[in-house]
Amino acid sequence: SLPLTLPAGFRVSVFAKDLPGARVMSFDRFGNLWVSRTREGAVTLLEVDRDTGQVRHQADVFQGLKNPHGLAFDPERGLTLYIAEEHRLWRVATYSEDTGETVLDLPSSGGGHFTRTIGFGPDGALYVSIGSSCNVCREADERRAAVLRVDPKTKQSEIFARGLRNAVFFNWHPVTGALWATEMGRDWLGDELPPDEINIVEERGPSTALVVNDYGWPVCYGK
Repeated sequence: SLPLTLPAGFRVSVFAKDLPGARVMSFDRFGNLWVSRTREGAVTLLEVDRDTGQVRHQADVFQGLKNPHGLAFDPERGLTLYIAEEHRLWRVATYSEDTGETVLDLPSSGGGHFTRTIGFGPDGALYVSIGSSCNVCREADERRAAVLRVDPKTKQSEIFARGLRNAVFFNWHPVTGALWATEMGRDWLGDELPPDEINIVEERGPSTALVVNDYGWPVCYGK
């Protein structure tokens, strides 16, 4: 039995097997599920039977990647899949012979956090979180420990928020549209200090002194 406790009326079952390192999941418009397997360097397609809801076939469509993590389908071009590797953000037309193209080179030198989370916001921009290269340090590359905002049409990018040591996952509030992001705090200060955070990431208005919100790392942390 699975080591899970469920509320009354709920049940859990195995949907797919043989997916070591499964990390991020994204459904396409056909109802098929794409899964990044970071440590395996692969992105796997699970073809789902619409009548039974069961996986009828699975295959590693993309292999030999460098720590693939974030997955996101373009809301305007529904079969175009964006994949975030450690060193780049790229896109590819699925179910085709397309070999893909690089949208943005990402900082990957210096070690540290290597997962890159991505997602399309309500504004149509693609957001990318990039973790720090260290536990506590001053980053030489300002794109580390930050969330970037990318225009998928022009490929231009900007820093949306900084001071986020490792915002591994994020999502937008369905009512307010605000961006909620996790924050993996620094280590080696004890079991309970500092606590990890969930931040509501906001953009500063033009009248404020700070154009980009800073969420504290490596200078301070929340209670």
